Amino acid sequence: MNRLIILMTAIGIAMIGKAQSFDEVLYSIASNNAELKAQIEANESVVQTAKSENVLAAPELGYEHNWSNRGLGTKWGFSVTQSFDWPGIYGKRGKAIDATKSAIDFLNKSNQVDKLLQIKLAIIDIVNINEQIKLWQQLEQNMLQLRDKYQTAYQNGEVSILDVNKIKIQCVSVSRQLSQLDIQRQVLHSSLVAMNGGNECAELVAKLIAYPADELKGEEEYVNRLNDFDPEIQYEQFMATREVYSAQAARMNRYPGLSLGYKFTNELGDVFNGFTIGISLPFFSQKSKIKASQAAANAREHQLHQLRVEKLATIYAQRHKAISLKREIEEYKPIFEQSDNLDLLKKSLDAGQISLIEYLQEVNFFMSARQDYMEVIYQYHLTLASLNKYWLVN
Repeated sequence: MNRLIILMTAIGIAMIGKAQSFDEVLYSIASNNAELKAQIEANESVVQTAKSENVLAAPELGYEHNWSNRGLGTKWGFSVTQSFDWPGIYGKRGKAIDATKSAIDFLNKSNQVDKLLQIKLAIIDIVNINEQIKLWQQLEQNMLQLRDKYQTAYQNGEVSILDVNKIKIQCVSVSRQLSQLDIQRQVLHSSLVAMNGGNECAELVAKLIAYPADELKGEEEYVNRLNDFDPEIQYEQFMATREVYSAQAARMNRYPGLSLGYKFTNELGDVFNGFTIGISLPFFSQKSKIKASQAAANAREHQLHQLRVEKLATIYAQRHKAISLKREIEEYKPIFEQSDNLDLLKKSLDAGQISLIEYLQEVNFFMSARQDYMEVIYQYHLTLASLNKYWLVN
């Protein structure tokens, strides 16, 4: 529970440090996420289970009652026995538990990073859908104005019914596209509600009007952040340490286990007090366990090395992708940011500079190009979100 409080507090602190509406939505949803809370509690049970295995065995109480079939009287007694492993084993197990505890802390942080990234990607999806809806709504407004204009012109005998039908077909197409986008937005909204612990988040979603203000950082900065912060790598490092101590404890299990006890006996009215000493000889029974523990330690070391290699490769690939996408954005930007092509086309049509069929063809061309541009921006922010995920938590 303490870990849960600390982690939720950390999310709250992160919210204070980030003023943008995008981040407000992100950290608000993360603080309500039930799956993240469940993972923290489940991980805490792992630590407590490990602690429960490093305690002395329960004392053993014994009682005996004997009688003679020749009437010689009875004999009775009781005993208390405590068994324990070789003393050094408890120290090694304790170090393994400490390593497990540290590993679990980083596992919680790793889960937090993953969940924040999952939520962030979902929010970016919604921003992308909202941007598309805004574009298609602009086109719909233009088309509806043209439909009314051409309907009047047809009634005045200035245009043919074919021209009117062309506009109407385009209106239906645009309306259908908007309906599909709205369905996608509702699906994404439902997924956010689930991530938000089942709480409605319509007001939060309404704030999603812009992509996050992420920046593409230098390669060295990403590599340093990976080496210094990546909680999954640190989790694997502490788990590898745990396996080392567990292997050492397993080797010490070859040493004898001891048991000490007190024994009281009453025999025909005579009282006897004494003690018992026992020893276990696990020389052969521990052989396979030692090999298994050592193999587990070696496996962790290999996993840690491979994990670091794969994460570095992912960083290099994602950063290269982000650079390429950013270059494409810069090429598209002056075309779409410095002029409103749909508005210019409508003015050309109104001025009689282009025909209706030319207008519709050009609209389709520029809409397709604008959607390509928006897709590049969308992919760029998805890539940046993955690259910058280690900055989501402090």
